[in-house]
Amino acid sequence: MPWPSLFGTDDARLRSEDIVARRRTSFWSRIYRLGLVFASLFTVIYVVKLFAIGHDVSWGAPGATIWHSFDNAVTHPSKTVQLGFNFIILGLSGVAIYVLPIADRGRFADPQLRARRHRLGRQAR
Repeated sequence: MPWPSLFGTDDARLRSEDIVARRRTSFWSRIYRLGLVFASLFTVIYVVKLFAIGHDVSWGAPGATIWHSFDNAVTHPSKTVQLGFNFIILGLSGVAIYVLPIADRGRFADPQLRARRHRLGRQAR
């Protein structure tokens, strides 16, 4: 759906209302997409369970299972500590795996910079 343009309008109030309306539209479209993803995931899990078990399966069971697992992990102190350590360890390793090679790419990708470092290293010896 095309968004109406404010071309030629100098009214600050209209521009601020337009910005707010665009942000609201963007936010709610993301929320609806996220809901559609969850509904699709629950439907796929429901269909697989329906064919595997054949009876006594509800569409909301995947959501209830996820909520029960989360509630179980948060309410038991030992599991909460384990969850916290796993989050910290996996989070730090994720940062190391994904961010550090990207940060290094800028330093070592330039061939002239590598050649200059190589020349300086030879002269220092």
